[in-house]
Amino acid sequence: MITVTDLSQAIQALSSANDKETLLVTPISASSYLGISYFLSLCRKVSEACPTCPHKFFLDCGNNAGEALSAIRSGVKYVIFTGNQKAFARLSSIAAKMDCDLRQSR
Repeated sequence: MITVTDLSQAIQALSSANDKETLLVTPISASSYLGISYFLSLCRKVSEACPTCPHKFFLDCGNNAGEALSAIRSGVKYVIFTGNQKAFARLSSIAAKMDCDLRQSR
């Protein structure tokens, strides 16, 4: 996983990946200061800038279950949640219904 903080870093990472699927990720707990709308906009811009570069872009929600749930319900397709196992299990059930790849680690 390559940690990126903005559009230019994401484009640079994808451009240097030579058409290999690349896993991008926001900094730890970035959902708390980026916001979900901004992240979704960033995902769209990355896909528009690099339409032929296969990638997944994960939003790191840290241990904040509320932010992870909000991200899943808002249509974020790749989410990292590092909270407790009980909360992860509940979120996993919702994520599966929303076609979201929820992971517990980076």
